[in-house]
Amino acid sequence: MNKLPFLSATAVSAILIFAGCSSSEDTDISPRSNEAIVSLEVQADVAASTRAISDGSGANKLFYRVFDKDGNAISDDLPLKQENASDLLTGHKVTFQLIKGQTYKIAFWAQNSACTAYSVDDNMNVTVDYSGANNDETRDAFFKTVDVTVTGDMNVDVTLKRPFAQINVGSSANDWDGAVASGLTVTTSTVTVKDAATKLNIITGKVSDPEDVTYTASAIPAESLLADADGDGTKEKFKYLSMCYILPDEATTGASKTTVSTAFTFAPETGKGNPVTLNEGLQAIPVQRNYRTNIVGRILTGEVNFKVTVDPDFICNREVDLLTNVWDGKTYTEPSVADNAYQINTEAELAWVFNQRKLNRHSLSINNNLNMGNHEFYGRINVDAANLELNGNGHTICFFKLANNDSSNHSEDYSVGLFKGDALSYDFTVKDIQFKDVSAINNYVTTRWFAAEGFSGILFGDIQNGRTVTFSNVKIHDGELYGTCGVGSLVGFVAANNAKVIIDKCEVKCGILTNREGTYKSGYVGGMVGRPVGTVNITNSKVWNTMIKADPGLRGKASIDEIVGDRTSNYNKTVSIDEATVNASTNEEANNMVIIL
Repeated sequence: MNKLPFLSATAVSAILIFAGCSSSEDTDISPRSNEAIVSLEVQADVAASTRAISDGSGANKLFYRVFDKDGNAISDDLPLKQENASDLLTGHKVTFQLIKGQTYKIAFWAQNSACTAYSVDDNMNVTVDYSGANNDETRDAFFKTVDVTVTGDMNVDVTLKRPFAQINVGSSANDWDGAVASGLTVTTSTVTVKDAATKLNIITGKVSDPEDVTYTASAIPAESLLADADGDGTKEKFKYLSMCYILPDEATTGASKTTVSTAFTFAPETGKGNPVTLNEGLQAIPVQRNYRTNIVGRILTGEVNFKVTVDPDFICNREVDLLTNVWDGKTYTEPSVADNAYQINTEAELAWVFNQRKLNRHSLSINNNLNMGNHEFYGRINVDAANLELNGNGHTICFFKLANNDSSNHSEDYSVGLFKGDALSYDFTVKDIQFKDVSAINNYVTTRWFAAEGFSGILFGDIQNGRTVTFSNVKIHDGELYGTCGVGSLVGFVAANNAKVIIDKCEVKCGILTNREGTYKSGYVGGMVGRPVGTVNITNSKVWNTMIKADPGLRGKASIDEIVGDRTSNYNKTVSIDEATVNASTNEEANNMVIIL
Protein backbone atom coordinates (compact mmCIF):
# COMPACT_ATOMS: atom_id res chain seq x y z
CA MET A 1 0.00 0.00 0.00
CA ASN A 2 1.15 3.52 -0.73
CA LYS A 3 1.96 5.96 2.04
CA LEU A 4 1.53 9.37 0.49
CA PRO A 5 3.91 12.10 1.68
CA PHE A 6 1.23 14.79 1.44
CA LEU A 7 -0.90 13.27 4.21
CA SER A 8 0.23 14.69 7.55
CA ALA A 9 0.12 12.86 10.85
CA THR A 10 -2.51 15.31 11.98
CA ALA A 11 -4.65 14.45 8.98
CA VAL A 12 -4.24 10.74 9.65
CA SER A 13 -5.38 11.19 13.22
CA ALA A 14 -8.26 13.39 12.17
CA ILE A 15 -9.58 10.82 9.74
CA LEU A 16 -9.33 8.09 12.33
CA ILE A 17 -11.17 10.19 14.88
CA PHE A 18 -13.79 11.90 12.78
CA ALA A 19 -14.56 9.67 9.82
CA GLY A 20 -18.05 8.26 10.09
CA CYS A 21 -19.71 10.90 12.24
CA SER A 22 -23.45 10.41 12.01
CA SER A 23 -25.67 13.21 10.77
CA SER A 24 -26.97 13.82 14.28
CA GLU A 25 -23.59 14.39 15.90
CA ASP A 26 -21.73 17.66 16.36
CA THR A 27 -18.28 17.60 14.84
CA ASP A 28 -15.56 19.98 15.96
CA ILE A 29 -12.57 19.76 13.64
CA SER A 30 -9.95 22.48 13.53
CA PRO A 31 -7.96 21.93 10.34
CA ARG A 32 -4.50 23.26 9.66
CA SER A 33 -4.08 25.82 6.89
CA ASN A 34 -3.28 23.16 4.27
CA GLU A 35 -6.17 20.93 5.34
CA ALA A 36 -9.93 21.09 4.76
CA ILE A 37 -13.02 19.52 6.22
CA VAL A 38 -14.81 17.32 3.67
CA SER A 39 -18.31 16.23 4.66
CA LEU A 40 -20.11 13.63 2.58
CA GLU A 41 -23.83 12.95 2.88
CA VAL A 42 -24.34 9.37 1.78
CA GLN A 43 -27.80 8.29 0.62
CA ALA A 44 -29.20 5.14 -0.96
CA ASP A 45 -30.92 5.80 -4.30
CA VAL A 46 -34.41 4.48 -3.63
CA ALA A 47 -37.84 5.95 -4.18
CA ALA A 48 -40.16 6.29 -1.21
CA SER A 49 -42.23 3.13 -1.23
CA THR A 50 -44.90 1.23 0.63
CA ARG A 51 -43.43 -2.04 -0.62
CA ALA A 52 -41.18 -4.35 1.34
CA ILE A 53 -39.13 -5.49 -1.65
CA SER A 54 -36.61 -2.98 -3.01
CA ASP A 55 -37.53 -0.17 -0.63
CA GLY A 56 -33.91 0.01 0.54
CA SER A 57 -34.86 0.21 4.20
CA GLY A 58 -32.77 -2.82 5.13
CA ALA A 59 -29.45 -1.18 4.19
CA ASN A 60 -28.26 -0.10 7.62
CA LYS A 61 -24.55 -0.94 7.70
CA LEU A 62 -21.96 1.20 5.88
CA PHE A 63 -18.40 0.27 4.85
CA TYR A 64 -16.04 2.91 3.45
CA ARG A 65 -12.40 3.75 2.88
CA VAL A 66 -10.27 6.59 1.50
CA PHE A 67 -7.89 5.91 -1.41
CA ASP A 68 -5.56 8.09 -3.46
CA LYS A 69 -6.59 9.28 -6.92
CA ASP A 70 -5.25 6.05 -8.47
CA GLY A 71 -7.23 3.80 -6.16
CA ASN A 72 -4.40 2.86 -3.81
CA ALA A 73 -5.06 2.66 -0.09
CA ILE A 74 -3.36 5.64 1.55
CA SER A 75 -1.98 4.04 4.68
CA ASP A 76 -2.10 0.91 6.82
CA ASP A 77 -3.16 3.27 9.60
CA LEU A 78 -6.38 4.06 7.73
CA PRO A 79 -8.20 0.74 7.67
CA LEU A 80 -11.58 -0.10 6.23
CA LYS A 81 -14.24 1.62 8.30
CA GLN A 82 -17.69 0.23 9.06
CA GLU A 83 -20.51 1.67 11.10
CA ASN A 84 -24.23 1.55 11.67
CA ALA A 85 -26.11 3.73 9.17
CA SER A 86 -29.83 3.36 9.70
CA ASP A 87 -30.34 6.83 8.19
CA LEU A 88 -29.15 5.98 4.66
CA LEU A 89 -32.57 6.65 3.18
CA THR A 90 -32.51 10.25 4.38
CA GLY A 91 -28.74 10.90 4.36
CA HIS A 92 -25.89 9.61 6.54
CA LYS A 93 -22.99 11.98 7.13
CA VAL A 94 -19.30 11.07 7.22
CA THR A 95 -16.58 13.67 7.68
CA PHE A 96 -12.88 13.67 6.80
CA GLN A 97 -9.98 16.09 7.22
CA LEU A 98 -8.01 16.00 3.96
CA ILE A 99 -5.19 17.88 2.25
CA LYS A 100 -6.10 20.79 -0.02
CA GLY A 101 -5.19 20.40 -3.66
CA GLN A 102 -5.25 16.60 -3.56
CA THR A 103 -7.68 14.23 -5.26
CA TYR A 104 -9.04 11.20 -3.43
CA LYS A 105 -11.28 8.27 -4.18
CA ILE A 106 -13.72 7.42 -1.40
CA ALA A 107 -15.45 4.05 -1.76
CA PHE A 108 -18.72 3.04 -0.08
CA TRP A 109 -20.66 -0.18 0.38
CA ALA A 110 -23.99 -0.41 2.26
CA GLN A 111 -25.90 -3.57 3.15
CA ASN A 112 -28.29 -5.14 5.61
CA SER A 113 -26.48 -5.88 8.87
CA ALA A 114 -28.32 -9.22 9.07
CA CYS A 115 -26.99 -10.40 5.71
CA THR A 116 -23.96 -12.74 5.76
CA ALA A 117 -23.74 -13.21 2.00
CA TYR A 118 -21.12 -10.48 1.42
CA SER A 119 -17.53 -10.07 2.54
CA VAL A 120 -15.68 -6.77 2.06
CA ASP A 121 -11.88 -6.76 2.05
CA ASP A 122 -9.48 -3.92 2.86
CA ASN A 123 -9.34 -2.76 -0.77
CA MET A 124 -13.14 -2.55 -1.05
CA ASN A 125 -13.56 -5.73 -3.05
CA VAL A 126 -16.83 -7.53 -2.36
CA THR A 127 -17.22 -11.30 -2.62
CA VAL A 128 -20.73 -12.70 -2.97
CA ASP A 129 -21.78 -16.02 -1.45
CA TYR A 130 -24.84 -17.20 -3.36
CA SER A 131 -25.62 -20.15 -1.10
CA GLY A 132 -28.93 -19.56 0.62
CA ALA A 133 -32.64 -19.09 0.09
CA ASN A 134 -34.51 -17.53 -2.78
CA ASN A 135 -36.70 -14.43 -2.21
CA ASP A 136 -34.22 -12.99 0.29
CA GLU A 137 -34.65 -9.20 0.48
CA THR A 138 -31.78 -8.87 2.99
CA ARG A 139 -29.42 -9.30 0.03
CA ASP A 140 -30.29 -5.81 -1.22
CA ALA A 141 -27.14 -3.63 -1.14
CA PHE A 142 -25.65 -0.41 -2.55
CA PHE A 143 -22.24 0.94 -3.61
CA LYS A 144 -20.43 3.97 -5.00
CA THR A 145 -16.95 5.44 -5.40
CA VAL A 146 -16.62 9.21 -5.63
CA ASP A 147 -13.66 11.30 -6.76
CA VAL A 148 -13.11 14.30 -4.52
CA THR A 149 -10.64 17.09 -5.33
CA VAL A 150 -10.20 19.14 -2.17
CA THR A 151 -10.30 22.87 -2.84
CA GLY A 152 -11.36 23.88 0.66
CA ASP A 153 -14.07 22.93 3.12
CA MET A 154 -16.61 20.97 1.10
CA ASN A 155 -19.99 19.28 1.30
CA VAL A 156 -20.42 16.40 -1.14
CA ASP A 157 -23.62 14.45 -1.86
CA VAL A 158 -23.09 10.76 -2.55
CA THR A 159 -25.87 8.64 -4.05
CA LEU A 160 -25.34 4.89 -3.71
CA LYS A 161 -26.61 2.56 -6.45
CA ARG A 162 -27.38 -1.14 -6.46
CA PRO A 163 -24.70 -3.30 -8.09
CA PHE A 164 -27.26 -6.04 -8.67
CA ALA A 165 -29.86 -6.97 -11.21
CA GLN A 166 -33.12 -8.15 -9.70
CA ILE A 167 -34.89 -11.05 -11.46
CA ASN A 168 -38.62 -11.38 -10.81
CA VAL A 169 -41.33 -13.79 -11.91
CA GLY A 170 -45.03 -12.94 -11.73
CA SER A 171 -48.20 -14.83 -12.52
CA SER A 172 -51.20 -13.03 -14.06
CA ALA A 173 -54.46 -12.97 -12.12
CA ASN A 174 -56.14 -15.44 -14.47
CA ASP A 175 -53.13 -17.73 -14.39
CA TRP A 176 -52.92 -17.73 -10.58
CA ASP A 177 -56.66 -18.16 -10.08
CA GLY A 178 -56.71 -21.00 -12.60
CA ALA A 179 -53.87 -22.78 -10.83
CA VAL A 180 -55.58 -22.46 -7.45
CA ALA A 181 -58.87 -23.73 -8.90
CA SER A 182 -57.07 -26.78 -10.24
CA GLY A 183 -55.59 -27.54 -6.83
CA LEU A 184 -52.15 -25.92 -7.20
CA THR A 185 -51.33 -23.16 -4.72
CA VAL A 186 -47.66 -22.26 -5.02
CA THR A 187 -45.99 -21.50 -1.70
CA THR A 188 -42.24 -21.71 -2.46
CA SER A 189 -39.89 -21.06 -5.37
CA THR A 190 -36.36 -21.96 -6.42
CA VAL A 191 -34.17 -20.34 -9.07
CA THR A 192 -31.00 -21.29 -10.93
CA VAL A 193 -28.93 -18.66 -12.75
CA LYS A 194 -25.92 -19.53 -14.87
CA ASP A 195 -22.75 -17.43 -14.74
CA ALA A 196 -23.45 -14.77 -12.16
CA ALA A 197 -20.39 -12.78 -11.07
CA THR A 198 -19.16 -13.37 -7.53
CA LYS A 199 -16.69 -10.49 -7.15
CA LEU A 200 -17.17 -6.72 -7.38
CA ASN A 201 -14.42 -4.12 -7.30
CA ILE A 202 -16.17 -1.12 -5.77
CA ILE A 203 -13.52 1.34 -6.98
CA THR A 204 -13.74 0.36 -10.67
CA GLY A 205 -17.24 -1.11 -10.68
CA LYS A 206 -15.96 -4.14 -12.57
CA VAL A 207 -17.05 -7.71 -11.78
CA SER A 208 -15.41 -11.11 -12.19
CA ASP A 209 -15.33 -14.83 -11.28
CA PRO A 210 -18.74 -16.03 -12.51
CA GLU A 211 -20.36 -19.18 -11.19
CA ASP A 212 -23.69 -20.97 -11.49
CA VAL A 213 -26.13 -19.99 -8.76
CA THR A 214 -28.93 -21.93 -7.11
CA TYR A 215 -31.11 -20.18 -4.57
CA THR A 216 -32.94 -22.82 -2.54
CA ALA A 217 -36.70 -23.09 -1.98
CA SER A 218 -38.21 -20.32 0.09
CA ALA A 219 -41.64 -18.77 0.62
CA ILE A 220 -42.80 -16.61 -2.28
CA PRO A 221 -43.13 -12.87 -1.62
CA ALA A 222 -46.39 -11.73 -0.05
CA GLU A 223 -46.74 -8.51 -2.03
CA SER A 224 -47.66 -8.01 -5.67
CA LEU A 225 -45.22 -7.59 -8.53
CA LEU A 226 -45.87 -4.49 -10.66
CA ALA A 227 -44.67 -4.54 -14.27
CA ASP A 228 -45.67 -2.88 -17.53
CA ALA A 229 -46.13 -6.03 -19.59
CA ASP A 230 -48.14 -4.51 -22.45
CA GLY A 231 -45.95 -1.42 -22.89
CA ASP A 232 -48.74 1.11 -22.39
CA GLY A 233 -46.89 2.97 -19.65
CA THR A 234 -49.08 1.61 -16.83
CA LYS A 235 -47.85 -1.17 -14.60
CA GLU A 236 -50.09 -4.18 -14.15
CA LYS A 237 -50.31 -6.27 -10.98
CA PHE A 238 -49.01 -9.85 -10.90
CA LYS A 239 -48.77 -12.52 -8.21
CA TYR A 240 -45.14 -12.55 -7.08
CA LEU A 241 -43.62 -16.02 -7.59
CA SER A 242 -39.87 -15.40 -7.33
CA MET A 243 -37.32 -12.66 -6.59
CA CYS A 244 -33.53 -12.80 -6.48
CA TYR A 245 -30.47 -10.55 -6.76
CA ILE A 246 -27.40 -11.36 -8.87
CA LEU A 247 -24.26 -9.56 -10.05
CA PRO A 248 -24.51 -9.56 -13.87
CA ASP A 249 -21.27 -10.88 -15.35
CA GLU A 250 -20.81 -7.97 -17.77
CA ALA A 251 -17.21 -7.91 -18.94
CA THR A 252 -16.62 -4.22 -19.76
CA THR A 253 -17.66 -1.80 -17.02
CA GLY A 254 -19.97 -4.12 -15.11
CA ALA A 255 -22.85 -1.72 -15.76
CA SER A 256 -24.01 -2.52 -19.29
CA LYS A 257 -26.80 -4.89 -20.26
CA THR A 258 -25.99 -8.59 -20.66
CA THR A 259 -27.89 -11.89 -20.63
CA VAL A 260 -28.16 -14.94 -18.35
CA SER A 261 -29.76 -18.35 -18.50
CA THR A 262 -32.31 -19.07 -15.78
CA ALA A 263 -34.68 -21.79 -14.58
CA PHE A 264 -37.38 -21.70 -11.90
CA THR A 265 -39.34 -24.23 -9.85
CA PHE A 266 -42.62 -23.30 -8.17
CA ALA A 267 -43.91 -25.74 -5.58
CA PRO A 268 -47.01 -26.13 -3.39
CA GLU A 269 -47.00 -27.43 0.16
CA THR A 270 -45.69 -30.98 0.42
CA GLY A 271 -48.31 -33.50 -0.67
CA LYS A 272 -50.60 -30.89 -2.23
CA GLY A 273 -49.61 -31.12 -5.87
CA ASN A 274 -46.66 -31.32 -8.20
CA PRO A 275 -44.14 -28.51 -8.70
CA VAL A 276 -44.09 -26.48 -11.90
CA THR A 277 -40.79 -25.88 -13.73
CA LEU A 278 -40.15 -22.86 -15.94
CA ASN A 279 -37.06 -22.90 -18.13
CA GLU A 280 -38.11 -22.88 -21.79
CA GLY A 281 -37.27 -19.58 -23.49
CA LEU A 282 -35.16 -18.35 -20.59
CA GLN A 283 -31.70 -19.16 -21.93
CA ALA A 284 -30.79 -15.52 -22.65
CA ILE A 285 -32.88 -13.12 -20.59
CA PRO A 286 -31.59 -9.53 -20.35
CA VAL A 287 -30.21 -8.30 -17.04
CA GLN A 288 -28.49 -5.08 -16.02
CA ARG A 289 -27.05 -3.51 -12.89
CA ASN A 290 -29.60 -1.47 -10.95
CA TYR A 291 -32.47 -2.71 -13.16
CA ARG A 292 -35.28 -5.21 -12.65
CA THR A 293 -35.94 -8.02 -15.13
CA ASN A 294 -39.61 -9.06 -14.93
CA ILE A 295 -40.85 -12.36 -16.35
CA VAL A 296 -44.62 -12.10 -16.23
CA GLY A 297 -47.70 -13.73 -17.74
CA ARG A 298 -49.11 -17.25 -17.84
CA ILE A 299 -46.63 -19.28 -15.84
CA LEU A 300 -48.57 -22.02 -14.02
CA THR A 301 -51.45 -23.13 -16.24
CA GLY A 302 -51.99 -24.32 -19.80
CA GLU A 303 -49.53 -23.31 -22.48
CA VAL A 304 -46.89 -21.12 -20.89
CA ASN A 305 -46.99 -17.59 -22.33
CA PHE A 306 -44.90 -14.86 -20.75
CA LYS A 307 -43.15 -11.61 -21.53
CA VAL A 308 -39.75 -10.42 -20.32
CA THR A 309 -39.38 -6.72 -19.57
CA VAL A 310 -36.47 -4.73 -18.18
CA ASP A 311 -37.18 -1.53 -16.32
CA PRO A 312 -35.28 0.88 -14.05
CA ASP A 313 -37.89 0.49 -11.30
CA PHE A 314 -35.21 0.79 -8.64
CA ILE A 315 -34.92 4.46 -9.59
CA CYS A 316 -38.20 5.27 -11.33
CA ASN A 317 -40.99 4.23 -9.04
CA ARG A 318 -44.15 5.45 -10.78
CA GLU A 319 -46.86 3.64 -8.85
CA VAL A 320 -46.11 4.98 -5.37
CA ASP A 321 -48.18 7.76 -3.80
CA LEU A 322 -47.61 8.61 -0.15
CA LEU A 323 -49.88 11.68 -0.07
CA THR A 324 -53.10 11.01 1.81
CA ASN A 325 -55.17 13.89 0.35
CA VAL A 326 -56.25 13.50 -3.27
CA TRP A 327 -58.32 15.95 -5.31
CA ASP A 328 -61.83 14.58 -5.88
CA GLY A 329 -62.13 16.02 -9.38
CA LYS A 330 -65.06 18.32 -8.62
CA THR A 331 -64.28 20.66 -5.71
CA TYR A 332 -62.91 24.13 -6.52
CA THR A 333 -61.96 26.56 -3.75
CA GLU A 334 -60.75 30.10 -4.33
CA PRO A 335 -57.47 30.53 -2.44
CA SER A 336 -56.60 33.43 -0.15
CA VAL A 337 -54.16 36.12 -1.27
CA ALA A 338 -51.08 37.35 0.61
CA ASP A 339 -48.11 39.31 -0.73
CA ASN A 340 -49.85 39.46 -4.11
CA ALA A 341 -49.81 35.65 -4.37
CA TYR A 342 -52.50 33.03 -4.26
CA GLN A 343 -51.69 30.89 -1.20
CA ILE A 344 -52.23 27.33 -2.41
CA ASN A 345 -52.69 24.99 0.54
CA THR A 346 -55.09 22.38 -0.86
CA GLU A 347 -55.70 20.47 -4.06
CA ALA A 348 -59.05 22.20 -4.51
CA GLU A 349 -57.36 25.60 -4.45
CA LEU A 350 -54.88 24.57 -7.14
CA ALA A 351 -57.73 23.13 -9.20
CA TRP A 352 -59.49 26.50 -8.95
CA VAL A 353 -56.45 28.23 -10.46
CA PHE A 354 -56.20 25.60 -13.20
CA ASN A 355 -59.85 26.10 -13.99
CA GLN A 356 -59.53 29.92 -14.15
CA ARG A 357 -56.89 29.62 -16.87
CA LYS A 358 -55.41 32.96 -15.79
CA LEU A 359 -53.42 34.23 -12.83
CA ASN A 360 -55.62 37.29 -12.24
CA ARG A 361 -52.43 39.33 -11.79
CA HIS A 362 -51.26 37.14 -8.87
CA SER A 363 -48.28 34.87 -8.31
CA LEU A 364 -48.73 31.30 -7.04
CA SER A 365 -47.27 30.14 -3.72
CA ILE A 366 -47.48 26.37 -3.20
CA ASN A 367 -47.53 25.68 0.53
CA ASN A 368 -48.11 21.90 0.65
CA ASN A 369 -47.49 18.76 -1.37
CA LEU A 370 -50.51 18.35 -3.63
CA ASN A 371 -51.97 15.26 -5.33
CA MET A 372 -54.32 16.09 -8.19
CA GLY A 373 -55.74 12.56 -8.41
CA ASN A 374 -54.56 11.87 -11.97
CA HIS A 375 -57.28 14.17 -13.33
CA GLU A 376 -56.96 15.89 -16.68
CA PHE A 377 -56.62 19.67 -17.11
CA TYR A 378 -56.35 21.91 -20.14
CA GLY A 379 -53.56 24.09 -18.74
CA ARG A 380 -52.41 27.10 -20.79
CA ILE A 381 -52.84 29.45 -17.82
CA ASN A 382 -52.43 33.06 -18.89
CA VAL A 383 -49.63 35.09 -17.25
CA ASP A 384 -51.43 38.42 -17.17
CA ALA A 385 -49.11 40.77 -15.26
CA ALA A 386 -45.45 41.58 -14.70
CA ASN A 387 -43.24 40.23 -11.91
CA LEU A 388 -45.28 37.06 -11.36
CA GLU A 389 -43.91 33.65 -10.42
CA LEU A 390 -44.77 30.09 -9.48
CA ASN A 391 -42.95 29.43 -6.20
CA GLY A 392 -43.16 25.84 -5.04
CA ASN A 393 -41.42 26.52 -1.73
CA GLY A 394 -39.81 23.09 -2.06
CA HIS A 395 -43.11 21.22 -2.46
CA THR A 396 -44.34 18.62 -4.97
CA ILE A 397 -47.37 18.66 -7.25
CA CYS A 398 -48.13 15.18 -8.56
CA PHE A 399 -50.56 13.15 -10.65
CA PHE A 400 -52.16 15.40 -13.23
CA LYS A 401 -52.54 15.24 -17.00
CA LEU A 402 -52.42 18.08 -19.52
CA ALA A 403 -54.10 17.48 -22.87
CA ASN A 404 -55.82 19.22 -25.79
CA ASN A 405 -59.43 20.35 -25.59
CA ASP A 406 -59.92 19.82 -29.31
CA SER A 407 -57.14 18.33 -31.37
CA SER A 408 -58.36 20.11 -34.52
CA ASN A 409 -58.52 23.65 -33.06
CA HIS A 410 -55.36 25.41 -34.23
CA SER A 411 -55.92 28.63 -32.28
CA GLU A 412 -55.56 26.86 -28.93
CA ASP A 413 -54.59 23.22 -29.23
CA TYR A 414 -51.36 23.28 -31.19
CA SER A 415 -49.48 23.72 -27.85
CA VAL A 416 -49.92 21.86 -24.55
CA GLY A 417 -48.41 23.06 -21.27
CA LEU A 418 -49.39 24.31 -17.83
CA PHE A 419 -48.89 27.95 -18.88
CA LYS A 420 -49.74 29.75 -22.12
CA GLY A 421 -46.62 30.97 -23.88
CA ASP A 422 -47.63 31.93 -27.41
CA ALA A 423 -49.11 35.28 -26.29
CA LEU A 424 -46.82 35.75 -23.31
CA SER A 425 -46.82 39.45 -22.48
CA TYR A 426 -44.56 39.35 -19.41
CA ASP A 427 -41.49 37.59 -18.14
CA PHE A 428 -42.17 34.74 -15.69
CA THR A 429 -40.29 32.65 -13.09
CA VAL A 430 -40.81 29.08 -11.90
CA LYS A 431 -38.76 28.03 -8.89
CA ASP A 432 -38.27 25.54 -6.05
CA ILE A 433 -40.86 23.00 -7.15
CA GLN A 434 -41.12 19.34 -8.19
CA PHE A 435 -43.68 17.88 -10.57
CA LYS A 436 -44.07 14.10 -10.28
CA ASP A 437 -46.09 11.59 -12.31
CA VAL A 438 -47.43 14.25 -14.67
CA SER A 439 -48.00 14.24 -18.42
CA ALA A 440 -48.46 16.62 -21.35
CA ILE A 441 -50.03 14.87 -24.32
CA ASN A 442 -50.53 16.83 -27.55
CA ASN A 443 -52.54 15.01 -30.20
CA TYR A 444 -52.92 18.06 -32.44
CA VAL A 445 -52.55 17.26 -36.13
CA THR A 446 -52.10 20.24 -38.44
CA THR A 447 -53.21 20.26 -42.04
CA ARG A 448 -50.97 23.19 -42.88
CA TRP A 449 -47.98 21.93 -44.83
CA PHE A 450 -45.59 24.60 -43.50
CA ALA A 451 -46.53 24.30 -39.81
CA ALA A 452 -44.19 22.89 -37.20
CA GLU A 453 -46.62 22.40 -34.35
CA GLY A 454 -47.80 19.89 -31.80
CA PHE A 455 -45.67 21.46 -29.05
CA SER A 456 -45.58 19.79 -25.62
CA GLY A 457 -43.97 20.72 -22.28
CA ILE A 458 -45.03 20.31 -18.67
CA LEU A 459 -44.58 24.04 -17.91
CA PHE A 460 -44.82 25.63 -21.38
CA GLY A 461 -45.67 24.02 -24.69
CA ASP A 462 -44.11 27.06 -26.29
CA ILE A 463 -42.58 30.42 -25.32
CA GLN A 464 -42.93 33.24 -27.80
CA ASN A 465 -43.48 37.01 -28.01
CA GLY A 466 -39.91 37.91 -26.99
CA ARG A 467 -40.30 37.13 -23.29
CA THR A 468 -37.92 35.48 -20.78
CA VAL A 469 -38.93 32.55 -18.60
CA THR A 470 -36.60 31.52 -15.77
CA PHE A 471 -36.58 28.04 -14.22
CA SER A 472 -34.68 27.64 -10.95
CA ASN A 473 -34.56 24.37 -8.98
CA VAL A 474 -37.42 22.84 -10.94
CA LYS A 475 -37.68 19.05 -11.04
CA ILE A 476 -39.76 16.94 -13.40
CA HIS A 477 -39.83 13.34 -12.17
CA ASP A 478 -41.71 10.54 -13.95
CA GLY A 479 -43.03 12.88 -16.63
CA GLU A 480 -44.57 11.64 -19.88
CA LEU A 481 -44.66 13.90 -22.94
CA TYR A 482 -45.94 13.46 -26.48
CA GLY A 483 -46.26 15.83 -29.41
CA THR A 484 -45.06 16.27 -32.96
CA CYS A 485 -42.32 18.88 -33.28
CA GLY A 486 -41.07 20.57 -30.13
CA VAL A 487 -41.34 18.24 -27.13
CA GLY A 488 -39.42 18.92 -23.89
CA SER A 489 -40.02 18.27 -20.21
CA LEU A 490 -39.82 21.96 -19.28
CA VAL A 491 -40.53 23.68 -22.62
CA GLY A 492 -41.49 22.32 -26.02
CA PHE A 493 -40.58 25.24 -28.29
CA VAL A 494 -38.65 28.49 -27.73
CA ALA A 495 -39.44 30.89 -30.55
CA ALA A 496 -37.33 33.50 -32.30
CA ASN A 497 -37.76 37.26 -31.79
CA ASN A 498 -35.80 37.36 -28.52
CA ALA A 499 -37.72 34.66 -26.60
CA LYS A 500 -35.38 33.35 -23.92
CA VAL A 501 -35.28 30.47 -21.42
CA ILE A 502 -32.91 30.41 -18.43
CA ILE A 503 -32.57 27.06 -16.65
CA ASP A 504 -30.48 26.63 -13.48
CA LYS A 505 -30.31 23.75 -10.98
CA CYS A 506 -33.11 21.85 -12.69
CA GLU A 507 -33.58 18.11 -13.08
CA VAL A 508 -35.47 15.73 -15.34
CA LYS A 509 -35.58 12.17 -14.04
CA CYS A 510 -37.29 8.99 -15.24
CA GLY A 511 -39.06 10.74 -18.10
CA ILE A 512 -40.57 9.25 -21.25
CA LEU A 513 -40.64 11.59 -24.26
CA THR A 514 -42.04 10.51 -27.63
CA ASN A 515 -43.47 12.15 -30.74
CA ARG A 516 -45.67 11.46 -33.75
CA GLU A 517 -44.04 9.05 -36.15
CA GLY A 518 -44.08 8.97 -39.90
CA THR A 519 -44.47 12.64 -40.72
CA TYR A 520 -41.89 15.04 -42.11
CA LYS A 521 -43.11 17.61 -39.55
CA SER A 522 -41.76 15.55 -36.64
CA GLY A 523 -38.53 16.25 -34.75
CA TYR A 524 -37.00 18.36 -31.98
CA VAL A 525 -37.46 16.26 -28.86
CA GLY A 526 -35.17 17.06 -25.90
CA GLY A 527 -35.02 16.08 -22.26
CA MET A 528 -35.45 19.68 -21.08
CA VAL A 529 -36.22 21.76 -24.18
CA GLY A 530 -37.46 20.44 -27.51
CA ARG A 531 -36.92 23.07 -30.19
CA PRO A 532 -34.62 26.06 -29.45
CA VAL A 533 -34.98 28.79 -32.04
CA GLY A 534 -34.77 31.51 -29.41
CA THR A 535 -32.12 31.64 -26.66
CA VAL A 536 -31.67 28.77 -24.18
CA ASN A 537 -29.13 28.99 -21.33
CA ILE A 538 -28.73 25.94 -19.04
CA THR A 539 -26.44 25.59 -16.02
CA ASN A 540 -25.98 23.13 -13.14
CA SER A 541 -28.76 20.85 -14.35
CA LYS A 542 -29.26 17.18 -15.18
CA VAL A 543 -31.33 14.77 -17.26
CA TRP A 544 -31.10 11.14 -16.18
CA ASN A 545 -32.82 7.75 -16.33
CA THR A 546 -34.93 9.15 -19.15
CA MET A 547 -36.02 7.55 -22.42
CA ILE A 548 -36.40 9.68 -25.55
CA LYS A 549 -37.86 7.74 -28.45
CA ALA A 550 -38.61 10.01 -31.39
CA ASP A 551 -38.90 10.43 -35.14
CA PRO A 552 -36.71 13.31 -36.41
CA GLY A 553 -38.73 13.72 -39.61
CA LEU A 554 -36.80 16.11 -41.85
CA ARG A 555 -35.16 17.85 -38.88
CA GLY A 556 -32.16 15.55 -38.65
CA LYS A 557 -31.05 13.11 -35.97
CA ALA A 558 -29.42 15.89 -33.94
CA SER A 559 -32.88 17.29 -33.25
CA ILE A 560 -33.41 14.37 -30.82
CA ASP A 561 -31.23 14.89 -27.74
CA GLU A 562 -30.90 14.14 -24.03
CA ILE A 563 -30.97 17.83 -23.09
CA VAL A 564 -32.02 20.17 -25.94
CA GLY A 565 -32.94 19.41 -29.54
CA ASP A 566 -30.09 20.27 -31.94
CA ARG A 567 -27.66 20.70 -29.03
CA THR A 568 -24.86 18.92 -30.91
CA SER A 569 -25.38 20.50 -34.33
CA ASN A 570 -23.91 23.74 -35.61
CA TYR A 571 -27.28 24.91 -36.85
CA ASN A 572 -28.41 26.70 -33.73
CA LYS A 573 -26.03 29.21 -32.12
CA THR A 574 -28.48 30.34 -29.43
CA VAL A 575 -28.07 27.37 -27.07
CA SER A 576 -25.62 27.61 -24.18
CA ILE A 577 -25.20 24.61 -21.84
CA ASP A 578 -22.45 24.42 -19.25
CA GLU A 579 -20.09 21.48 -19.12
CA ALA A 580 -21.45 20.22 -15.79
CA THR A 581 -24.93 19.79 -17.28
CA VAL A 582 -23.64 18.09 -20.42
CA ASN A 583 -21.47 15.65 -18.46
CA ALA A 584 -24.18 14.83 -15.92
CA SER A 585 -26.73 14.19 -18.66
CA THR A 586 -24.65 12.26 -21.20
CA ASN A 587 -22.27 10.08 -19.18
CA GLU A 588 -22.88 6.40 -18.53
CA GLU A 589 -24.29 6.96 -15.06
CA ALA A 590 -26.97 9.27 -16.45
CA ASN A 591 -28.48 6.10 -17.91
CA ASN A 592 -30.51 7.93 -20.55
CA MET A 593 -31.77 6.13 -23.63
CA VAL A 594 -32.15 8.02 -26.92
CA ILE A 595 -33.82 6.03 -29.70
CA ILE A 596 -33.98 7.58 -33.20
CA LEU A 597 -36.90 6.15 -35.16
